[in-house]
Amino acid sequence: MNDFCSKDIFKKGTSKEIHQMITGQLPPINGGYIWNGRGLSLLLTMIEYLVYMRESKNIEINYGKIVRLMELKNIRKLLISNIPANYQE
Repeated sequence: MNDFCSKDIFKKGTSKEIHQMITGQLPPINGGYIWNGRGLSLLLTMIEYLVYMRESKNIEINYGKIVRLMELKNIRKLLISNIPANYQE
């Protein structure tokens, strides 16, 4: 089983480890570097939030949850929710 499917990284990994695992599976890009960088920054922020929730509220993280959180409607919900200030910027 490769790291991408490993549940261990989602249970114990840091936000950077999870981010590196996911981005390591992405295909190389040909142009659009600015948007790619912004997307990867957003991905890291969402993963940091999920790791915070895992540690403080015992929620389970998995690949599907990360994908769902990246949907615009779910990002909007986060903006109006009660999350720590450092995840709102």
